[in-house]
Amino acid sequence: MAINIIFINKIPVIMMMSRNIHFGTAELVKDMKNNTLITSIEQVIQAYQTRGFRIKAILADVQFKHIQQIIEQKELCSAYVQPMNMYQKLKGTSEPSRKE
Repeated sequence: MAINIIFINKIPVIMMMSRNIHFGTAELVKDMKNNTLITSIEQVIQAYQTRGFRIKAILADVQFKHIQQIIEQKELCSAYVQPMNMYQKLKGTSEPSRKE
């Protein structure tokens, strides 16, 4: 699952997209505190598990580096903090498209 935070009118929204089924979720977060971000991630993982899917890894950028260990300690899944193609798909949702 790829994860990113975007801001809509200065309000943080956590965006997540699964790698295999390309299912995306967006959740409003009241603040950027570790506990708030972890709770949002846990809720999405629980939604996937309820429907029979298993999250093996979370792919993110350095914005999530401070919660990587917490995710791994809670054994939610592996957390990889690095930019990648799936992350770029999420990043594109927060930027206007450009025509060349």
